[in-house]
Amino acid sequence: MTAVAVREPGSLPPAPEPARPRTLLVGTMYATVATLMLFAGLFGWYLKVRADTLASGKPFIPAGSVTLTAGGMMMVTLLMSVFTMQWAVYSISRNDRRNGYLALGLTVLLAAAQVNQMVFFWLNAKLVATASLANLLIYVVTASQIVMAIVGLLFLALMAFRALAGQFAGRHSDGLAAAALFWYAMVAVYAVVYYVVFITK
Repeated sequence: MTAVAVREPGSLPPAPEPARPRTLLVGTMYATVATLMLFAGLFGWYLKVRADTLASGKPFIPAGSVTLTAGGMMMVTLLMSVFTMQWAVYSISRNDRRNGYLALGLTVLLAAAQVNQMVFFWLNAKLVATASLANLLIYVVTASQIVMAIVGLLFLALMAFRALAGQFAGRHSDGLAAAALFWYAMVAVYAVVYYVVFITK
């Protein structure tokens, strides 16, 4: 016979676990929106200078100074990092620590690869920052995206250490979700950089 749990008459079921405040997630949302507004201003400035330069009949940048190869490789790298980041969030939220740590490690590795690829682009681009406002703006826009990537990388590393310490498990994975939100915004910003700087030039 199967034992059936009997509740005392008049007793109440156990109270549900109180919801955790999502302070980190909300704060990250505000910081992400502020960062996106900064990039909207940068892109607007860049596009205005480019339109004014082309309207005057001058080339915006010297031909062959910005190639598609470096930008395309960075785009592919960051797209892969989106999948590994989502894999990390999914795994940690389901208490699958081994896959969560593996996904976090891969995401950090891909982020470091994108930073390395951008440095390679800077070293090989035939652009002198002081030669024109257009050259300077290319460095400002790409460097700002790299700063955002480094901030996202540090945020991710902090959340990874907290996950290793056992602070994130099951439904308490909002810290990692906050890092993922910022990361996805950074990848979206780079997608615009790729189109504006590398494709349309």
